[in-house]
Amino acid sequence: MNITKKKDISHFKILDWDFSDEDSVMYIHNFCWYPSRFIPIIPAYLIQALSKPGETVFDPFCGSGTTLIEALKQNRNAIGIDLSPVGCFISNTKGKIVIGEHVDTKKIEELKDYIFQLSSHWDKLEAGLFLELKGENIPNREINQKWYHSNTLKMLGHIFYFIEELLEGLTRDICRVFFISILMPSSGYQSKKPYGYYADNVIPKNDKIDKNALKMLYHKLNKFLKEYKTSRIASADLQFSVINNDARYLSKYINNKVDLIVTSPPYLNVTDYTTGFRLAYLWYDFLVKDFNEMENLKRKEIGARWRRKQRTRLNDYFNDMQNALAEMNKVLKESGYLCLVLGEPKKYFTQLRENIASYITENLHLEFIESFDRNISKKFFIHPEGGGVHNEGILIFRK
Repeated sequence: MNITKKKDISHFKILDWDFSDEDSVMYIHNFCWYPSRFIPIIPAYLIQALSKPGETVFDPFCGSGTTLIEALKQNRNAIGIDLSPVGCFISNTKGKIVIGEHVDTKKIEELKDYIFQLSSHWDKLEAGLFLELKGENIPNREINQKWYHSNTLKMLGHIFYFIEELLEGLTRDICRVFFISILMPSSGYQSKKPYGYYADNVIPKNDKIDKNALKMLYHKLNKFLKEYKTSRIASADLQFSVINNDARYLSKYINNKVDLIVTSPPYLNVTDYTTGFRLAYLWYDFLVKDFNEMENLKRKEIGARWRRKQRTRLNDYFNDMQNALAEMNKVLKESGYLCLVLGEPKKYFTQLRENIASYITENLHLEFIESFDRNISKKFFIHPEGGGVHNEGILIFRK
């Protein structure tokens, strides 16, 4: 018989869940852009109220690791699963920093100084009077030169060479994350374009704009070094893992039961998590070995944007989410809590929320505890227009 007392969340009712004064650009969360990322304060509140230090928090759609980082910061063990290799790489890198794995800040300072020297002598470099970069140091050069101005591509090539040849371990992975973060803004478009241009493989026209990739990375490295020196490291005894796989089969990869699940499932037909990072794959084949693998991953995504014109998109989304929820239930402890942050297009929001909630209570037999609504500030979203998603529902269940 389950006699475990319910957690007290009465204070949730007086919270302003819009959190309009909060942002997601704080240290570590803003290392690299990631689509549909939710603000850290939401999982932070849920984790604090619904779990204890030393317990395990799980996010089956972990993305770039917002829930995982907040769990570690509050001395909870953290496990994440995501289909996106980029999301898993970013999550794993950030988590290792938080639990105190060694970071060679001297090497990062060297990279920063190298970039400064390149910037200061770029004219000489272009004239062949400074260290020249061999063409073979730019992977997939033929495709990359379609996306970037020739000058920008040379800058990226120099940065890439330094990171890959002179760094190692977590230090290299941190700089890889920063490098990935500047690939889209460095592309030859005249202005910053929504990630959909990259997801849809819309290559810039011939008159590509020259962007200063060196300056972009320099500022990121400088900001990291300042913030890292004053950051708080979580307990090294915490368990932390990120698994690159499918949430619909997660029970195959999670060996122990978890105390709390906090996750923001994919929106319906808003985001292409895999193809949105196609520029990263041109440089790093450890993410995907080729574009065939990218296409295979793309087809596995739940509710992907590229499915938005398919007639079966809604039923497919329901089926996929129900499979994922059933798997979550398998790994959730008795008396554990499941928290879903659901954001969907206005047209389907009520239908989606009701379908998911009824499946959880009627089929999985979890107890519905409470729900809260929030408005999404445009500055937090992937598109200036909010991508058609302006509201989210926070649903809390107990097993």
